Amino acid sequence: MGIRPDWGFVLWFVFGAVVIAIFSRQRFRQRTFDPSSFDYRVLRELAPTQLTGRGPVRRAYTYYAGTNG
Repeated sequence: MGIRPDWGFVLWFVFGAVVIAIFSRQRFRQRTFDPSSFDYRVLRELAPTQLTGRGPVRRAYTYYAGTNG
């Protein structure tokens, strides 16, 4: 079909991906939440119906059940 890869682009793309991986490696190893924090405990113990009004949750469940049934 006459399509040739641009090796310069591929080289710089790989180089950029390696730079991002090197500088983000330490950040990806850190925990993003503290399981003992109050916010996490509250979200773990609440049901979805307790986070919002019952109307939106019922509508969402109806849409979900209707499209997947």
